[in-house]
Amino acid sequence: MEPEREYYEEGKLLSERFLDKTESGVVKTYHRNGKISEKYIYKNGNPYNLLEYYDQYGNALEIGTFKNGNGNLLIYDEDGTFLTVFIYKSGELEFYGL
Repeated sequence: MEPEREYYEEGKLLSERFLDKTESGVVKTYHRNGKISEKYIYKNGNPYNLLEYYDQYGNALEIGTFKNGNGNLLIYDEDGTFLTVFIYKSGELEFYGL
């Protein structure tokens, strides 16, 4: 399967989406410096599991309790500074905030 790719304005790779017709599969996003930012499993068009999460320097970031489309997903900026939390239930975003 050939991924769908999206690029930053300057032409560097932003994301790769390896999804089937049900919008299920793997999505990878990248920092502007080319290092991986996130690697998700998607199910029916919604985030299902976050497999990897890194700051722009390659340091692993804490994910939170997010698994199987449920739980808290911690959100950071590129430097790894905590920004907010997303709360998912059955793959749907229920709430975001501090």
